[in-house]
Amino acid sequence: MPTPILHTRVCLRCRVRIAASEFIDSGGAKRKICKTCRYSQSGQLGKLWRQEHPREAKLRKKKYHLKERGLTLGDFSCLLGRQKARCAICGAALSMMPHRPESCMIDHDHITGKTRGLLCLNCNIALGHVQDNPSRLRLMVAYLDKFRDVESVEAT
Repeated sequence: MPTPILHTRVCLRCRVRIAASEFIDSGGAKRKICKTCRYSQSGQLGKLWRQEHPREAKLRKKKYHLKERGLTLGDFSCLLGRQKARCAICGAALSMMPHRPESCMIDHDHITGKTRGLLCLNCNIALGHVQDNPSRLRLMVAYLDKFRDVESVEAT
Protein backbone atom coordinates (compact mmCIF):
# COMPACT_ATOMS: atom_id res chain seq x y z
CA MET A 1 0.00 0.00 0.00
CA PRO A 2 1.55 3.39 -0.96
CA THR A 3 2.30 6.00 1.68
CA PRO A 4 -0.48 8.58 1.95
CA ILE A 5 0.46 11.93 0.41
CA LEU A 6 -0.34 13.73 3.69
CA HIS A 7 2.58 11.99 5.44
CA THR A 8 5.20 12.59 2.77
CA ARG A 9 7.28 15.52 1.60
CA VAL A 10 9.54 16.19 -1.34
CA CYS A 11 13.16 16.90 -0.44
CA LEU A 12 14.30 20.12 -2.10
CA ARG A 13 17.79 18.74 -2.56
CA CYS A 14 17.34 15.21 -3.91
CA ARG A 15 13.79 15.88 -5.25
CA VAL A 16 12.50 12.55 -3.89
CA ARG A 17 9.12 12.15 -2.15
CA ILE A 18 9.94 10.71 1.25
CA ALA A 19 8.02 9.91 4.43
CA ALA A 20 7.66 12.99 6.65
CA SER A 21 9.47 11.14 9.45
CA GLU A 22 12.66 11.27 7.35
CA PHE A 23 12.83 15.05 7.72
CA ILE A 24 14.38 16.71 10.76
CA ASP A 25 12.02 19.14 12.47
CA SER A 26 13.58 21.79 14.70
CA GLY A 27 11.57 23.87 17.11
CA GLY A 28 8.33 23.32 15.23
CA ALA A 29 9.81 24.48 11.93
CA LYS A 30 9.57 21.93 9.14
CA ARG A 31 12.84 21.26 7.35
CA LYS A 32 12.71 21.07 3.59
CA ILE A 33 15.71 18.75 3.21
CA CYS A 34 15.62 15.06 4.18
CA LYS A 35 17.91 13.61 6.90
CA THR A 36 20.18 11.92 4.38
CA CYS A 37 20.76 15.11 2.39
CA ARG A 38 21.05 17.20 5.55
CA TYR A 39 23.75 14.99 7.06
CA SER A 40 25.72 14.77 3.82
CA GLN A 41 25.64 18.53 3.41
CA SER A 42 26.20 19.51 7.06
CA GLY A 43 29.99 19.34 6.72
CA GLN A 44 29.87 21.55 3.65
CA LEU A 45 27.48 23.98 5.34
CA GLY A 46 29.76 24.21 8.36
CA LYS A 47 32.75 24.93 6.16
CA LEU A 48 30.86 27.64 4.30
CA TRP A 49 29.70 29.22 7.55
CA ARG A 50 33.26 29.24 8.95
CA GLN A 51 34.51 30.91 5.75
CA GLU A 52 31.80 33.55 5.92
CA HIS A 53 32.16 34.14 9.69
CA PRO A 54 35.87 33.63 10.51
CA ARG A 55 35.87 35.62 13.77
CA GLU A 56 32.80 33.89 15.17
CA ALA A 57 34.17 30.50 14.08
CA LYS A 58 37.48 31.10 15.89
CA LEU A 59 35.64 32.24 19.00
CA ARG A 60 33.39 29.16 18.97
CA LYS A 61 36.41 26.89 18.54
CA LYS A 62 38.25 28.62 21.40
CA LYS A 63 35.17 28.35 23.66
CA TYR A 64 34.85 24.65 22.79
CA HIS A 65 38.49 23.95 23.73
CA LEU A 66 38.16 26.00 26.91
CA LYS A 67 35.03 24.10 27.88
CA GLU A 68 36.98 20.83 27.48
CA ARG A 69 39.42 22.17 30.11
CA GLY A 70 36.67 23.44 32.40
CA LEU A 71 37.42 27.10 31.66
CA THR A 72 35.25 29.97 30.52
CA LEU A 73 36.43 32.72 28.19
CA GLY A 74 36.64 34.96 31.29
CA ASP A 75 38.84 32.42 33.13
CA PHE A 76 41.11 32.20 30.11
CA SER A 77 41.39 35.99 29.77
CA CYS A 78 42.20 36.28 33.49
CA LEU A 79 44.90 33.59 33.22
CA LEU A 80 46.35 35.24 30.12
CA GLY A 81 46.42 38.60 31.94
CA ARG A 82 48.07 37.11 35.06
CA GLN A 83 50.80 35.65 32.85
CA LYS A 84 51.06 38.94 30.90
CA ALA A 85 50.42 36.95 27.69
CA ARG A 86 53.70 35.07 28.22
CA CYS A 87 54.54 31.37 28.40
CA ALA A 88 54.57 30.16 32.03
CA ILE A 89 57.86 28.29 31.40
CA CYS A 90 60.07 30.24 28.98
CA GLY A 91 58.38 33.65 29.03
CA ALA A 92 57.89 33.81 25.26
CA ALA A 93 55.07 36.05 24.02
CA LEU A 94 51.91 34.02 23.38
CA SER A 95 49.84 34.32 20.24
CA MET A 96 46.27 33.27 19.55
CA MET A 97 47.29 31.96 16.11
CA PRO A 98 47.08 28.15 16.05
CA HIS A 99 49.89 25.81 14.93
CA ARG A 100 52.71 28.30 15.47
CA PRO A 101 55.60 28.05 17.95
CA GLU A 102 54.18 31.01 19.89
CA SER A 103 50.66 29.54 19.98
CA CYS A 104 48.87 29.72 23.30
CA MET A 105 48.38 26.22 24.70
CA ILE A 106 46.39 25.38 27.85
CA ASP A 107 48.60 23.17 30.02
CA HIS A 108 46.84 20.75 32.34
CA ASP A 109 47.62 17.87 34.63
CA HIS A 110 46.74 14.69 32.76
CA ILE A 111 45.81 12.88 35.97
CA THR A 112 43.63 15.51 37.69
CA GLY A 113 42.65 17.50 34.60
CA LYS A 114 43.43 20.71 36.51
CA THR A 115 44.70 23.64 34.44
CA ARG A 116 48.26 24.65 35.36
CA GLY A 117 48.85 27.59 33.03
CA LEU A 118 49.36 28.76 29.47
CA LEU A 119 52.39 27.63 27.50
CA CYS A 120 53.90 28.22 24.08
CA LEU A 121 53.69 25.31 21.66
CA ASN A 122 57.36 24.34 22.11
CA CYS A 123 57.16 24.14 25.91
CA ASN A 124 53.87 22.25 25.75
CA ILE A 125 55.38 19.71 23.33
CA ALA A 126 58.50 19.36 25.50
CA LEU A 127 56.38 18.57 28.58
CA GLY A 128 54.42 16.07 26.55
CA HIS A 129 57.55 14.30 25.36
CA VAL A 130 58.82 13.88 28.93
CA GLN A 131 55.32 12.81 30.02
CA ASP A 132 55.23 15.55 32.72
CA ASN A 133 58.01 13.69 34.56
CA PRO A 134 60.27 16.07 36.57
CA SER A 135 62.93 13.35 37.07
CA ARG A 136 63.25 12.88 33.33
CA LEU A 137 63.53 16.65 32.84
CA ARG A 138 66.31 16.87 35.46
CA LEU A 139 68.19 14.04 33.71
CA MET A 140 67.87 15.88 30.40
CA VAL A 141 69.20 19.10 31.94
CA ALA A 142 72.14 17.20 33.48
CA TYR A 143 72.86 15.63 30.08
CA LEU A 144 72.88 19.02 28.35
CA ASP A 145 75.00 20.59 31.11
CA LYS A 146 77.55 17.76 30.84
CA PHE A 147 78.12 18.48 27.18
CA ARG A 148 78.01 22.24 27.65
CA ASP A 149 80.88 21.94 30.17
CA VAL A 150 82.91 19.80 27.72
CA GLU A 151 82.30 22.29 24.88
CA SER A 152 83.39 25.27 27.00
CA VAL A 153 86.63 23.48 28.02
CA GLU A 154 87.37 22.53 24.39
CA ALA A 155 86.77 26.12 23.25
CA THR A 156 89.50 27.52 25.51
